[in-house]
Amino acid sequence: MYDGNSDRKTQVSDIPLLGRNLLLRGGSESPGTKLDCHVKLSLPLQDSLKEVKVVGSWDGWKARHPLQRNEDAFEASLSLPEGLYEFKFIMDGRWTTNDGWPLSKDGHGNANNVLNVTMPEVKIEEVQAAEEVQNTNVCKAPRRLRCGLFAWESLHTVAAGGVAPHVTELAAGLFFWLCQWLESFQKDFHFDILHAHDWLAAKVIVAAKQFPGRRHRAVVTMHSTEWGRCGQKYARWKCEGQSGLIREIERAACEAADRVICVSGVLEEEVRMLYDVPAYKTRTIYNAIHVRQYECVQVDPGQIKRQIGFDWYNPMILFVGRMVEQKGPDILLDAVPQILANNSEARIVFIGNGHMLPDMKERAIALGVSHAVRFLGSASGDPLKMYEKACDVLVVPSRNEPFGIVVLEGWACHKPVVATTSGGPREFLCSEREGILSDPVAENVSASVTKLLSNWTKLQEMGENGFRKCAEHFNWDSIAQQTEEVYYAAVG
Repeated sequence: MYDGNSDRKTQVSDIPLLGRNLLLRGGSESPGTKLDCHVKLSLPLQDSLKEVKVVGSWDGWKARHPLQRNEDAFEASLSLPEGLYEFKFIMDGRWTTNDGWPLSKDGHGNANNVLNVTMPEVKIEEVQAAEEVQNTNVCKAPRRLRCGLFAWESLHTVAAGGVAPHVTELAAGLFFWLCQWLESFQKDFHFDILHAHDWLAAKVIVAAKQFPGRRHRAVVTMHSTEWGRCGQKYARWKCEGQSGLIREIERAACEAADRVICVSGVLEEEVRMLYDVPAYKTRTIYNAIHVRQYECVQVDPGQIKRQIGFDWYNPMILFVGRMVEQKGPDILLDAVPQILANNSEARIVFIGNGHMLPDMKERAIALGVSHAVRFLGSASGDPLKMYEKACDVLVVPSRNEPFGIVVLEGWACHKPVVATTSGGPREFLCSEREGILSDPVAENVSASVTKLLSNWTKLQEMGENGFRKCAEHFNWDSIAQQTEEVYYAAVG
């Protein structure tokens, strides 16, 4: 990385290409100045490796720069406008793939193979800025940004989903108060970036864009869509009542925002489809988790099981989430009879509240499995972590899952996860390695759970694989860096 210091060369060595980008921060004290960089890659000689491309994309502009082969290296010179750029290296030839990483796409629909390339021998040897006659300070670090973050997670400790009948009115009141505060505050202070999370706070950036005399840059993070939360039941282009109002808020926010962050590629495609968001505005940034918070929680699985009426030796299958159609708790419940037919000692625990809970309890009785099922209501913090660490398998049977943070929670507890293919988990859960991907139907879920319970050695191995992936690739430091890049792209 060339970061604007006086040294003309920055050595960047021993950086494998798996999941890594070469980040060039360009800038100049003279308007319109170009940044000339020389990039050299040292590659193992391969007859089939004919071309390496540097792919750059920002603000709707895209270019591919081939690197010319010269003996044992590929070299190219790039002339870049002032700004912040992210380049990814794509090999055209032979490489080995890591099945644990999905194939992703950039903002223009082009396959980005970087996440699939494993070539430890590859080194980025040098990033060298060319001499400039009139200005020796060719590069400088981007300026600091003043960011205003707007989010609404709960109200008086009640999750937003728990006050659904009045959530639109409450969001409207919150919006009115925040807009008044922001307009008054900005008489003496200016935010470079306004960042809102989901529809509950998104109207703030829509209103702020209309403040006279202010040129706001705005980012909105979409954690889900109303269409998805409704179980994709209704036509995506038409919906009335409260749900229709929420969809209009989401649409207005996506139109007003300079950049839209989505928590998975599946959700990114969904947002584009629903609200006609141009590709250059969207970017996928996964959620993350603090693994250390789980490592600090000590638990005796047998004691936890006995507390809820099970024996210490019973295999425990856990569901964590809202009791709504989107999360699919009924799919797991309908899978219980077959799970018990294959393993009569298995026990199933549901944690969460929602409108489906009364029907779920009645359904368990009707299926004749109430002796093996427990509904424990809501749990959070350390009590939830204790149940997650006490279970043997965690199941995410969602019909629509924008990301699936519960998958990371399971991995943080060294547990294998059964997740459906309906959403984000299919992008990062490698089936048969960290768990199993299943279709969102009871038969497939029961088969997946039975398969895990039939081989305890493999079950524990999958849990450890999930933990390693979670610790290495889903940490908040990485998410913060990616979000910073979106901020600089938004301000231009």
